Amino acid sequence: MNKELWVKSAKQVFLGQLIMLCEGVLGLISGIITLVSGAASLLSGDATGLGFAVVFAFIVSLVAVAGYVFVFLGIMGLKKATEDPAIAKGVGLLWIAAILALCGAVIALIPVIGSILGGLLAFAAFILNIVAYNNLKNCAPLEAISPAAAKGFGGLFVASIIALVGGILAWVPILGAIISLVAAILVVINWKKIATPIA
Repeated sequence: MNKELWVKSAKQVFLGQLIMLCEGVLGLISGIITLVSGAASLLSGDATGLGFAVVFAFIVSLVAVAGYVFVFLGIMGLKKATEDPAIAKGVGLLWIAAILALCGAVIALIPVIGSILGGLLAFAAFILNIVAYNNLKNCAPLEAISPAAAKGFGGLFVASIIALVGGILAWVPILGAIISLVAAILVVINWKKIATPIA
């Protein structure tokens, strides 16, 4: 394994995940702005505020795409850094998931149909990530090279399960959002572990 490239690439994924965490917070703010603007528009008959909310939501979506680009480039670097077949198998799944997630984020920018197709691609990427995290957390060669990275992938597996619970409970507005936020924070923390320098 090219240890220097692995750490550099994991830091790039960490940065992308941090950007997506910020996007999630901005998305929450965007939702509140849309709700308030919609209510104000109904009461006043003026839809000017709603236009601002739509533009803000689009900008938030562009931030998400930027995060996915960093993640994609970082995963591509991890793929190049990996020589062991067992590690390469898990990283290969992460790479496919990163492609699906990036495509999903770009397609989701298309009104109506884009959000449906983008959501399906994001879900497929989510499932692949869970499988990859499970493979990598139990990967003996990775554990031997970087115990911190193996623990980080274990933490990502747990964060994915928490995110799944948050997604299922999304119909409970505050509870689903809090659980999803906890999962997103855990993702950032665990990618930081994976980016720990290797001796």
